[in-house]
Amino acid sequence: ESSFYRGSAPFSENETQIIRDICLAEKPVFSLNYHSPAVSMGDVIYYPWYWPQIGFCPDYDVISSAAGALAAKTLKLDDTPYYAVYGYSTAGKCRNWQYGTQGIIGLTMEIMSQMCIPPGADVDLYCERASRGSYYLLDRVYGPGLTGHVIDAVTGLPLVAEVKVLENSSPEIQPRYTDALYGRYWRMLVDGTYTVEFSCNGYDTVTFTDVIVPASGLTPLSAILWPTGTAVPDDVEAGARIMNAAPNPFRGQTTVSFAAPQGMSAAVEIYTAGGRLIDCIEAAPDANGHGAVVWRGTDAAGADVGSGVYFARLVTPIGRDQVKVVYLK
Repeated sequence: ESSFYRGSAPFSENETQIIRDICLAEKPVFSLNYHSPAVSMGDVIYYPWYWPQIGFCPDYDVISSAAGALAAKTLKLDDTPYYAVYGYSTAGKCRNWQYGTQGIIGLTMEIMSQMCIPPGADVDLYCERASRGSYYLLDRVYGPGLTGHVIDAVTGLPLVAEVKVLENSSPEIQPRYTDALYGRYWRMLVDGTYTVEFSCNGYDTVTFTDVIVPASGLTPLSAILWPTGTAVPDDVEAGARIMNAAPNPFRGQTTVSFAAPQGMSAAVEIYTAGGRLIDCIEAAPDANGHGAVVWRGTDAAGADVGSGVYFARLVTPIGRDQVKVVYLK
């Protein structure tokens, strides 16, 4: 028997099947696999990946910085930190599959140095020091990065859509998708400026350029996708109307989509339930007569507003329409 037996085929073993199914169902942002080495180096964090003749993975800047911070916050018994090192793509590792196919940042923590069973008196100490770094990952999920929803412009239903950050993309990794339940995605990044593309079979692709991700917090970025070939209905040619507001109720932001003739000026005004105008967001319909604005729960000065009922009113030279939206903080 071998301590390194991996099974007769990919996912042929119960353990790997369970890990696979959890990843597919939950789509975690990070995965931390705790190990105690028998022959390899210990007190180290491994992360994906380096590929000979190709180089580091497309998200190397994100993953290496997260792994480095995790290692620095994870302490050995002498209170010195762990260190982080990349692994290779050529080995069939769990973290490589997680990152390459699912977009999960998989990390492996090798606890202790070639000592599988520590003295019982030291177990709590090892756990305490290892957990310090692990808690960091829980905080890292909240930024820097992107998050948002992708929905159908006509039905308002969530879409399983590909979310591509062009600066961090490569043929070596599989597409990153939103979840099926909410059409939501989470994408860890480092601070910088990015181009983000949302696409789905049967829908027009939407691309956002110059998306600024600051050094802390999650940047909300959602997309409304129109079915390919969809144009403004004939009954809108003489008017204009709001097609949808989603999500609704919402936290963070909602996207108000509308239809109006091409080339027409348009704006979406935000009113309180009492009728007070607090913001006005201008937008121009595209060649198909589609338009959309994002409201982030702020007034015209950028100050956060309170939870409650608001009205988004479309204003054009030939007509108006409005929709009720509920903001939850």
